[in-house]
Parts: sequence; C-alpha cells; structure tokens
Amino acid sequence: MFKNYLKILLRNIKRHKGYSFINIAGLSVGMACCILILLWVQDELSYDNFHSNGDRICRVIRQEHYSGKPQKKGARVTAPLGPALKAEYSEIVEYVRMGRPSRRLFQYQDKAVYERNLCLADSSLLKMFTFPLVKGDPETALSDPYAMIISDEVALKYFGNEDPIGKTLTVQQSFDVVITGVMKTIPRNSHLKFDFLGSFELFEKEFGWGVGWGNINYTTYLQIADGASFEQVEAKIHRYLDKHQGEGAVSLFLQPLKDIYLRSDFNYDFTGSGGFRSTYVTIFSMIAFFVLAIACINFMNLSTARSGKRAKEVGIRKVVGADKVQLIKQFLGESIVTAILALALALLIVEVLLPAFNQLSGKQISLLSPLESNPSIRFINDNTTHRCYCRKLSLVASLILSTGKGVERNMWIRGEALWFQKRTRCSSVFAFHNTDYRHFDGLQPTELYTKYESGL
Repeated sequence: MFKNYLKILLRNIKRHKGYSFINIAGLSVGMACCILILLWVQDELSYDNFHSNGDRICRVIRQEHYSGKPQKKGARVTAPLGPALKAEYSEIVEYVRMGRPSRRLFQYQDKAVYERNLCLADSSLLKMFTFPLVKGDPETALSDPYAMIISDEVALKYFGNEDPIGKTLTVQQSFDVVITGVMKTIPRNSHLKFDFLGSFELFEKEFGWGVGWGNINYTTYLQIADGASFEQVEAKIHRYLDKHQGEGAVSLFLQPLKDIYLRSDFNYDFTGSGGFRSTYVTIFSMIAFFVLAIACINFMNLSTARSGKRAKEVGIRKVVGADKVQLIKQFLGESIVTAILALALALLIVEVLLPAFNQLSGKQISLLSPLESNPSIRFINDNTTHRCYCRKLSLVASLILSTGKGVERNMWIRGEALWFQKRTRCSSVFAFHNTDYRHFDGLQPTELYTKYESGL
C-alpha cells in the first residue's frame, strides 16, 4: 500500500512540475531561514555552557550611590573582597580574582610580539572554570608568582614543536615568566578569552597595581555551595561594604555566569558583551517562528487549493473499497514525504549559505554546532564515538556508490556521494573503501568520481 501511495506521489510531482516546485521550494526556503536563525540563537545561548560548575558560578557586581542616587552598575570590585567574602560566608566555597593588563611585549629568543590577550588571576580559576590543560598540573601551574600558562596556539607560535614546559618568556624586557602549563584554546562560546594566564600576584609585584580596598580594578567570581542560591547569597552580601566604605555608599549584586554574555550592560566590563543580547535572541526567535509559520500556511493553502482537482481520484478509491482512514493515510503521507523533501532541500540551502551567514554574523556555525556545544551530548567530540558516527553517515554514501550501471548515468551522483564523504572530515570516513579523505581536498564531484574509478 505504501509503495502505491509513493508511486502516486512521484507521478503527481512529475505531472504538475510547476505546482510541485512552488510548494516544495516555498516550504524549503522558509525552513532554511528558520534553521539559520535558530542556529544563531542556539550559538548565543550556548555561551559558557561547557563549564562543569557553571550553575554555581557568579560574578560580583558593584553599584555606587552618590547623594542617595544609585549610579550605573560596574563589573569591577576591589581585590580584598573575594577572600573576605569566602572567609565570612559558608555559602561561598571558592573565589577567583582576575584582571586584564594592557598589551605587553613578550619575547622568546629573537621573537618578540606585543600580546593583548593576557589575564592575571588566582590559581583557583582552573578549579572553578573548565579550562583543561594539555600539559602541566592544574593544581600547581600557578603556584609560583612568575609561572604562566599559555594556549596551545601560542605554544606553537613561540616554541614550534618544542616542549614549552620550563621555557622562559621575557615580559616588557623587565622580568621573566616560566611556562608551567599549556591549555586548550578557549572555545569561541566563552565570555572569557585569553591566551596567557599568569598569577594574580604579578599585579602588585611587577605591574604596580594596588590591591587594597580603595583600588577598584578587578573582576571577582564566586562559586557558591550546593544547595545555596544566588538570591540568598546576594541578600547576605548586599551591604557588606558598608563597614569599609560607609553606610549605603556601595551595594553588591551577583550575576550568574550564564547571564554574563547575554545580559551585561555594566561599566568597566572587559568580559561581557556590552549590551542585552538576550533581547535580540528573543526577537530573532520570534522571527524564525513567524517565517516557518508563514511557510507552513502557504504550503497548506496550495495543498487545499489543489485538493478539488483530486476529487475524481478520491471517488474512484471509494468505489473500489477505500475507507476514510486509508484516504487520510494517503494524503497525510504525501504531505509528510513532501515536507521531508523540502527539509532535505532546506538543509542543502543552509549548507550553501552558511559561509556567507558566518561572515555576516561573525560566527563559526555549522549544522553540527548544536551537538558540539550541548554538554549532555558532548560525547560527539570523542574520537572513537565520532568515527562511529561518521561511519554511519558514510554508509548512506557508500550505498549510493554501489548502485546503478554505467558511468555516464551515475557519474554525478557517485561523485556527489564522494564529495559528501569527504565533507564529513573523519579519519575513517570511507568505512567501506579504506580511503583517506585528504586525497579529495579541492576536487569537484566529477573529478572525485574519476579518482574513485581509478582506485585511489
């Protein structure tokens, strides 16, 4: 029965080419627009989701009052605040202070470069936040004031293939730091971005920054205990600075980590986005919904307008014994198959438009971005699982490669299948052909087919 329904659907598509094109193309364009917008929305919402303690980390926000009038909130506080809060409140289990000096000259042998992405922080940063080290011990990497952790990209830039651990970098031609760790490059969906991580003690020892109650130069993050809430802790510390800076002069607030990128509009904020990006997320989500709704309404209207022309077919089916349920299954099945075809075309449109969309939005989004950034399914990045996943993808292409007779008839299809396999970018992408995908970089589908036929 299903085979008969599918055959009728394909015949109708072939017989009414113009209607079918308008119906499928209209729905696929609407789906493509919705998918592109939702990919952007998902990327915005994914910021800082990779931290294992993210639900218990917050940032301290400061608000001053002049003549009884509250001023705009600021994201910087004094250096002694973090240790004092941890010592006084049991709900606060850890803190980290950090600051961002201006660009500094780093030198190794004859290579000297001005670097901007320098951050100095307490050693507890590696405990609170999930910034794994490729080399070095996170427990002791920042125990020395002149120790420094660098990203793997910086390690490659300065030291090439040499082991950077124990090597020395000269800063501002005035003091040396020793490389004690190499961390993975920080994910793009992090509001904290740095390539050099040094000890907080360097602010006082080498940079001349004050670390007293009167120096408001640092950002402080707190990690609260399990079972405590940000509201409870905020209520306790709200007037904590009254005893240091006068009653009612300064108020303290807490901002959850996952709100920093989306909902930050504070003075002296070197880590946030500088605006309420959550508003744009809401607006674009609504736009995606309306675009998809309009496409679906258009699809239903075209299907309804054409239903009258199929009255004879319905009548004949009833005469030969078809009941109401069978007719519903037929027309509902046709709509589902048509929607699946439109979705496949929409995914192709999205894949084609993604480079231009990324350039316009300043993102690095792919169709697999929701999988890669979701902590609950982060296993997709595991090499073994990723290879198994790609083998399943390559099965589809391999089946296409093994079908059909004659080179002329199947050259384009088989070349496209090889191109698809190459695009999966896995070490064992040709699971059924034992082929290295790197031989196919830069080749067009017909050229790929020629390589495949020649036995490469």
